[in-house]
Amino acid sequence: MEGNQREKLEQQLQEARDNLLSLEYNWDDRGAKKIEEATFQRMVEFLFDLLENIQQEGIKWELPEIYPGTKGEVLVQWKTDRFQLVIVIPEDTLEPAIYYATDYDKNEDEGTASNERLNSLYINWARQF
Repeated sequence: MEGNQREKLEQQLQEARDNLLSLEYNWDDRGAKKIEEATFQRMVEFLFDLLENIQQEGIKWELPEIYPGTKGEVLVQWKTDRFQLVIVIPEDTLEPAIYYATDYDKNEDEGTASNERLNSLYINWARQF
C-alpha cells in the first residue's frame, strides 16, 4: 500500500473523527442523531479496505468527502463534474451500506451492497477519470 495515500487518508479521517464525533444530538436543530463511534469505525474500515483493494488494481485513489447523516449514518462521497458516487454507512450494524451512483446524464444506480460490490463501484468510477 502506498504510504502517502494511506497517510493522507489517515489525516482526513482524524479530521472527520474530530468533526463528526463532536456532534451532539440535534446538531442540525431538527432532531439529527449523533454519530456513534461504532458507525464511524465501520466507515474507517471500509475506506482502508477500499484503498488496499484499489491499489492492488492499480487504480488512482481520490480522497472522498465525509459528511454526517441526520439518522446517525455517515456519508462518503466522491464527486466530479461528470460523476458522483455516494456510500452511506448506516448506524445499525445489521443494515448493509447503501450506494448511489450517477453520471448526471442518463445512468443512475442505487441499492445496498457488500464491501466487495462497493469496491467494484469505486473502481468502475475511478476508471472513468
